[in-house]
Amino acid sequence: MKKTYVLDTNILMSSPEILKSLEDNDIVITDTVLEELDNHKDDKKNAERAYNARVALRAIKALNPLKQKGDKISYATYAEGVPTEGGGTFRVEMDHLAKLRLDVADPEWENVIPEDWDLKKPDNRIICAAKNLMIDAIIQERKTGEHRDVILITNDGGMYIKANCCKLPVEEFKKNEVDLERLYTGRAEYRVPDEIITKLRKEKAIDIPDIIRADVIENEYITLIPESGMIGDAPCKVKSGELIYLDFSNMPSPYGIMPRKLGQKFLWDALFDPDIPLVVVRGCAGTGKTYLTTAAGLDYVNEGSNGRASSRKMIMARSRKLGEEDEGFLPGTEQDKVSPLLMSFFDNMEAILGQNGESDAKEQIDDFIASGEVELRSMAYMRGRSIRNSFIVIDEAQNCTPAQMLEIVTRAGEGSKVVILGDIEQIDDPHLSKRSNGLVFLSERMKGSKLCAQIELYENEAVRSPLAIEGAKKLKL
Repeated sequence: MKKTYVLDTNILMSSPEILKSLEDNDIVITDTVLEELDNHKDDKKNAERAYNARVALRAIKALNPLKQKGDKISYATYAEGVPTEGGGTFRVEMDHLAKLRLDVADPEWENVIPEDWDLKKPDNRIICAAKNLMIDAIIQERKTGEHRDVILITNDGGMYIKANCCKLPVEEFKKNEVDLERLYTGRAEYRVPDEIITKLRKEKAIDIPDIIRADVIENEYITLIPESGMIGDAPCKVKSGELIYLDFSNMPSPYGIMPRKLGQKFLWDALFDPDIPLVVVRGCAGTGKTYLTTAAGLDYVNEGSNGRASSRKMIMARSRKLGEEDEGFLPGTEQDKVSPLLMSFFDNMEAILGQNGESDAKEQIDDFIASGEVELRSMAYMRGRSIRNSFIVIDEAQNCTPAQMLEIVTRAGEGSKVVILGDIEQIDDPHLSKRSNGLVFLSERMKGSKLCAQIELYENEAVRSPLAIEGAKKLKL
């Protein structure tokens, strides 16, 4: 049975792939949605919103095929409906905004939406149009016997509730949702016979034992626990069909920094592994993910420790709003606008550069920025470029959409390393959730890639003050 899906603006802007995801069902957007996209595409105050609107409009434009009749070639109109890849149609509904439906016999349908709703609000207009389309489908069913569901799709919580109150079927778009109970952590523990651990320590690399072969994943960090309990655990990682022993006594220590907890040591290994250009890190505040990543980035800029190849510069960006303001409202250059968003990086750089008791840490930071070795960038900087020989750090990635994450990762050019940091408990975007955001999307899709390592830092690995730890436990909302 075919369905008609009415799409809200936020769905098209965050997940334009929905136009290819609804199989043979029909897709409708209203003229209000089209107008919103058109208004957003040139938004000078919010580059992210403008870009997402342009992507959505391009996806819609790509649906419009040529029609050939004899020697004449013309374009189908969106008002008529154009075919989608799945066998359905896509159309723009232009004339379903009437607040009252006087042609409907049932009195309960006459007031499509509450009388006091403001039809100047886009959400109310879209709900009204969708409700009228639903009523049309019911009338058609009475005439022909053919049933068709009309469903609004939105990830906007307020719009979802309002549509439900109007007895309009409404759903969220869940294609990119991830099962949190099965979310990949990048690390695992296995209890094995003592002789496997003894052999691994002696040979440094062994074939993956049969007893765990079916369970491990490429670039996963493993802790082997002896069955007897008489010898110590063995940390290792999976690489090309082998377990590689991790000797933490020989770790790099730029600026005198050494990770303390096991998860931090796994992260440290991934940050300095030249064969892994993408590192995904999840963890709560205080686990050291930003601190250790910043230290590794500065080490890359400073020619690298122990003769490792270096990157030309470190680029730092953060996906997060500054209070209620967008970057476009802030005065000054791009660096001036993004600096308040990146204060955590400044704090970490100052702490790192001051490790040896040097009093000129702030001057060193200024020199790094002035020389271009450290760049502070907005997320929009990543688009349309191939960024070579750079250590790219994206913080607060839980506030990215899957489409934004695709843009970021595909911008990495030759010689670049990308480190994605985030905490799914700290989502600020009302259209994203723990199950549906760029961070978990990237984690799920890149699991098992030879080019990606992932680490979840556990809460008990946080290095924080007693007050911060107590507050995190007792003040959870």
